[in-house]
Amino acid sequence: MLTHLLALMLRIIPDRSLCLRQNQGSLLVQNLPLPLMTVALNRFVFALLFVGGLFLTPTSSFSQSFTFADAHPVNNPDSLEQWLVANSKAPALVRLKNLIALERTRYWLGKGKDKMSRHLPQIHALATQTQNPTALAAYEFLKAQEAYRSNDLYSASLYGSHTLSQFEKLNDVSGLINTHCLLFSIQFNTYNDLTAADSTLTEAHWHQMRQLLAAHPNPHDLVFTNYIAIHRANIQAGEARAKQLIISTLRHMATTPACCYAQRAFELMKRGAYYNAGDFKTSYAENKKALSQTTDVYELAVLYNNLGNDCLQLNRLNEGLIYYDRATQFALACSSPRFNVLVSANEDASKLAAKNGLFKKAYAYLEQARIYERKANAQANNQRMQEFQARYESARRQRQIDLLQKEQAIAQLRSNVYVAVIGVAVLVLAAISLLAWRLYRNRQKLEHTNQQLNVALAEVQQLNKAREHFIGIIAHDMRKPLISFRGMADLVSNRLKQRAYADIQRISQAIDLASVQIETMLDNLLRWALAQREIIPYQPQNLHLNCLLHRVADLYQHLIQFQDTHIRIDCPDTLHVWADDNGLQLMVRNLLDNALKSMGPVGEVGITASVVANEQVQIQLEDTGEGMEPDQLTFLQELFAGHTEGQVGEKGLGLGLLLVRDFATRNHGHVEVVGLPEHGTRFTIYMPLSAKQPVSMPLESALSTGEIVV
Repeated sequence: MLTHLLALMLRIIPDRSLCLRQNQGSLLVQNLPLPLMTVALNRFVFALLFVGGLFLTPTSSFSQSFTFADAHPVNNPDSLEQWLVANSKAPALVRLKNLIALERTRYWLGKGKDKMSRHLPQIHALATQTQNPTALAAYEFLKAQEAYRSNDLYSASLYGSHTLSQFEKLNDVSGLINTHCLLFSIQFNTYNDLTAADSTLTEAHWHQMRQLLAAHPNPHDLVFTNYIAIHRANIQAGEARAKQLIISTLRHMATTPACCYAQRAFELMKRGAYYNAGDFKTSYAENKKALSQTTDVYELAVLYNNLGNDCLQLNRLNEGLIYYDRATQFALACSSPRFNVLVSANEDASKLAAKNGLFKKAYAYLEQARIYERKANAQANNQRMQEFQARYESARRQRQIDLLQKEQAIAQLRSNVYVAVIGVAVLVLAAISLLAWRLYRNRQKLEHTNQQLNVALAEVQQLNKAREHFIGIIAHDMRKPLISFRGMADLVSNRLKQRAYADIQRISQAIDLASVQIETMLDNLLRWALAQREIIPYQPQNLHLNCLLHRVADLYQHLIQFQDTHIRIDCPDTLHVWADDNGLQLMVRNLLDNALKSMGPVGEVGITASVVANEQVQIQLEDTGEGMEPDQLTFLQELFAGHTEGQVGEKGLGLGLLLVRDFATRNHGHVEVVGLPEHGTRFTIYMPLSAKQPVSMPLESALSTGEIVV
């Protein structure tokens, strides 16, 4: 009889702790009350609750992970549920641990069937969110437990096998023990005979959980293992062994208050053991005692029905019928009629009445039992129909989901194909664009190279043209002094014969003048050539200006001694200038040479030097010649100021003036030219009085390109 009791309890314990037992072919109902704790235990629990729920309520300082043993059942699930409501924003792992503990506790307690499995969706959501392996495995365990409680043994077996593999990967001992216990119960109830109990698979689960518990003892795992051991002992060792295990487990709970959540289940099994052992008086006393420990309507209906069964065995007619009638009243007073209690109570009441000769009353009880049985069958049929419809709707929705997933997969594949085609097109377009860009760049480089070649060609052509023009200018300038030498010997010989010594002196003067002009021109050419090669020496120093001016003037004194031409120098004897000796002589000699040429045989060239502002030395050369044309004067002024470009031969511009400008610039000075009112010209050279930083750039000359760029 205890076989059916234990087999049914694993599914019915969460359903108001109802347990059915067999008594001479009829079903008897026995409830599962939770006895009151001792005074010491109550004070202990109250003290823990008062200081903050250290034992029964969760805290917010859990570690980042937990094991299945950490989420063990607790004694007061209502307090735990209140904490979960009040701390909705607690960390996900903290909520997961307490939600799992709450669901495991609801399995043991017979109260609150509507609250069982209510938190499974939230557990699944948080476990998926955190990807905590222990939480995911615990969710599978709770799903297997729910399927087993609903008598869906196939789903329970699938969930249990998957849970076992997950806990094996985690090496979670407590999870493995509980899963082996659950799978043992599933295997037994799948076949419900001794062959199944002795099968290799069932025994394998049994030995595994016993070995794990021996190696890793845990009080909560011991309670669940003994619960299954009582089931197994009733099959293999008899009711005496089962009763011994029940008593030892209750003693374990007395010494381990944290496990009192399972006391109701073991008290139920203890009362069933007394009844099945034929100790009806003790069973009657235990059920009578349990009446004062509960106010639940359904539990009272079960207790009164069990008391009626005890009276049936003790042949207490009136008391037994009273208990059966009260069981019927409380079963009808439940939120939904409890037909299992109604049928059992009326059938057993009919037996008690018939046993005492009250056949009419027995018939009435039996008829009432048949009415309740038909209603129970109708309710069961309706429930099965609803389950069938729910399964059909679930299957239909699953088919729709599968179809939608296939459509989404096809759409995703089509989208991937489009993306791939677009990607290939983009790559091809990018390759074409890159090729076109490279061709465009090569074409640009080629055009740029052609432009550079054209510019270089134009420069070469212009250089050749400038060179030819320059050679022409030089030939023209040198032609005049060279012609002077032609026939000089015959002319001198002729004048000697005629004894015209004055003419010979003039001829000698002309020869000297021509030689000086040729020397000056050759010197200018040498300076220009050195400047083009950037090797012309530049050695500035502190020069005695008066001596330098007289040295240059002495070169021309013997040339103009027979002419009415004078060179006047006005320079302080103490005046010094910071300049290159050869460069300054070249500038003064060129300007003096131009002045003498412009005056002819009569005139005066004045050279004055003085110190002006900004620590500069001013050197002026004035002549009394014919002067310059206005446009020529303007051209030279722009040239010396750096505002225009010039070419050799342009408006009388010679190589000497270009060298004057370049050497003045190189020596940190500059040149100015003005026309005098009396048809003369004044050139002014400005040079630094003291040392300055040398110019790093080389001497430039436009003759290399045929142009002057200042």
